[in-house]
Amino acid sequence: MKKLIALSIVLVSLVAFTYKPAELKPAKVVINFLKWYKENEERLSKINMVLHYSAGQNTDGKPYAVDFKATEKWLTEIKKSTYIGPKFIERWRKHFIKAEEEFKKTPQKEGPPENFTYDFIMLSQDYVDALNNLDKVEVVSEYIRTNNTSTVQLKFTDGSAINYELGKENNKWIIQNMER
Repeated sequence: MKKLIALSIVLVSLVAFTYKPAELKPAKVVINFLKWYKENEERLSKINMVLHYSAGQNTDGKPYAVDFKATEKWLTEIKKSTYIGPKFIERWRKHFIKAEEEFKKTPQKEGPPENFTYDFIMLSQDYVDALNNLDKVEVVSEYIRTNNTSTVQLKFTDGSAINYELGKENNKWIIQNMER
């Protein structure tokens, strides 16, 4: 009897140590990220990434500038989703640096700040309907390459589409880039 119990414990332990949860497919990873973003979009949108601009207007008459502390806060929050890879983060850091260079080259004191006029996740100004209907998103394509990279194209209910590039990190698909 003791041998049977010991054998059972060994078998259960082997199964427990070798069990790997089912890997999410790339399209599911993207959709899960968008669901996470939908839940966090209001909070993230309150991070004001442009100095001297708030609530649709210039706050003090000074030229706009990128608030790099705020952009890093936004990037840190996006990383918390666990669906985002380092290439994605680096892409947006470069975007913010370029935006600051543009502000210095062509100072702006009124109107919406250039390079900040759209949502950085939905890549659009008009995205609420798409975000609210994620259950109806269409996976147009999902292509997994042998080098642990993947591309996914989603089409939203408003007719817009976004292409995503994913890579594997620690055996998990993560979003590296996206574009319309």
